[in-house]
Amino acid sequence: MDAFRSFDRHWRPYFLNCGACDLNYEYIVKMETWSEDLRYLLPKFNMDEKNEVHENAKNSTDVSYRYIRALPKQLILKLYEIYKIDFEMFDYSLNQYMT
Repeated sequence: MDAFRSFDRHWRPYFLNCGACDLNYEYIVKMETWSEDLRYLLPKFNMDEKNEVHENAKNSTDVSYRYIRALPKQLILKLYEIYKIDFEMFDYSLNQYMT
C-alpha cells in the first residue's frame, strides 16, 4: 500500500483517497450509469431534469474501454492488480477489459 502513495494523486488507487468506508453514503452514482441514476434520484430531491448536468460519461467510458482493450493482456492484468480494491469497491469486472 505504501508503494501506491508515491503515485501521482490522479493515478493513485481511489481507495487510498476516498474515505468511502468512513462515511455512511445513501447513494453512490457511477459515471457509467449517470443518466439512469439521476432519473431515480432527481425526483427524490424534488429536482427535474433541467437541473441535470449534461452527460458525457458514456462517450468517455467507451473511449476508455477501447484504449484499455488495446493494451497487451499482461499489462491489463498488472493494472488490475494495482486497482483490484477499486474494482471490488465499485463493482467493476476485469472481464469487461479482457474481451
